[in-house]
Amino acid sequence: MIEKNSILKNWLYLLSSDIFNKVVMFFVFVLLARRLSVEDFGLFNVFMAIGSIFAVFANFGTNLVITREVALDDKHTSGLFFKFLPIRLAFLLISILLIVLYSSYESKSNLILIATIFFVISNSLWDFSESIAFGNYITKYSSIYNVIFGVILLCLMILVPENKVNLFSLVSIYVGTLFIRALFYFVTILKKYIYPSMKEKYVGALTSIKVIKLSLPYVWIRTIGIFVDQVPILILNAQLGAKEVALYSIALRLLTPIKMVVNTAAKAVFPFLAKWNESDNTLFKKKVIIGYEVTLILSILVTLALVLTSSIWLPEIFGQEYVHAVQIFNILAWFAIIVALDIYISTVLFSTSNQNFISIITTVDALIMIPSYLYFSKYGALFLSYVQLALGVILLIYHLIVLNNALKLNLNKLWFSVNILPLLSLISVTTLLHDGLIKLCSIGIIIIVYYFIENSPLKSSCMLILDTLKKKSEV
Repeated sequence: MIEKNSILKNWLYLLSSDIFNKVVMFFVFVLLARRLSVEDFGLFNVFMAIGSIFAVFANFGTNLVITREVALDDKHTSGLFFKFLPIRLAFLLISILLIVLYSSYESKSNLILIATIFFVISNSLWDFSESIAFGNYITKYSSIYNVIFGVILLCLMILVPENKVNLFSLVSIYVGTLFIRALFYFVTILKKYIYPSMKEKYVGALTSIKVIKLSLPYVWIRTIGIFVDQVPILILNAQLGAKEVALYSIALRLLTPIKMVVNTAAKAVFPFLAKWNESDNTLFKKKVIIGYEVTLILSILVTLALVLTSSIWLPEIFGQEYVHAVQIFNILAWFAIIVALDIYISTVLFSTSNQNFISIITTVDALIMIPSYLYFSKYGALFLSYVQLALGVILLIYHLIVLNNALKLNLNKLWFSVNILPLLSLISVTTLLHDGLIKLCSIGIIIIVYYFIENSPLKSSCMLILDTLKKKSEV
């Protein structure tokens, strides 16, 4: 019971701070978009993309390895800390060298070079500290520092005088806040877990080579993921300029809440899926299908609400300069559904220890998406969004086939039809039709047909949600 309460408390710490931090960061980026010119806001996102790519290499996927090893032997936290520290420092120094080489090749200013280096250092320091804390089953420090420094960052962004607002001043505030936050976390870890156990020497068999080998699968998946996310931004900037990056980035930033909700739900459902897989495979398969359908329906309803009203609220929030981002957002909002369903599929496969399937999926995705982004980015953010959505639908079907074969779910052609065709119809109507009345009527017809077709996921999901609510009210 104590262990269960600890897990719940840690999850609640992370969930609450994550939600709060995402809300704060949303307002930070709204301020950035409104206070900077469209071009400078685009350049800020280019800076973030470059920093994020180098940060993945600096961390080298060791965070999960560190957390696991510390959790297994928390009495020797100090010894493990000093075992991992040289490895982290080595990859951090290599990353800084690569940043310098990249900056000289791209002729970046020294100020942006310094900011990028400090961004990567901050990210690495935070990641390392968090790994040690999580290994000791403590998440409250991440939550506390996220909240405190999120508020500080927002206040600083608001208080910058108008005559001092420029790209470098806001980048400096952003990176400086992240660096101080990471420094506080690192000092906390030293005081709480390293200094008290300095006399305890680690005598385990873990070597630097073994750590690197254990980290390779994680860094591979994260590298592919970050390239798929950030490469379009860099290519758009290189071929069409920062303005296209700004329009594309606005749409991406607005999708963060959708991803956050799905990620949180995936974390919450993961232990239950793992338990069902071990105890009752038939029930597990049934729950997997139900979970997919509910995720699909809820995602569709949220996306419809967003895309049907985006032409009103998006320019109001970010300014009329971003009115051309509306259509890009509408397309990428549907792409977010694909991402949400992919997160669910990955969670299911992880719960059955099918890491090999995940590696295959990730590699195939990268081999298809990255070259496509490289080629189609030259046609602009809007065209790139259509390409992303089209590829997303194709890859989702492929992922469902992999899931079906891996778990032997025995999904037939009818199931694929009722779960894919209505989604494609709604995508087509909302992205290709411009007349509001015709669009609303078409959506209404599709939803009515979708509800009454055989084995309708919409009908079964609605009944499930109503039954759940009814049972809760009776209790």
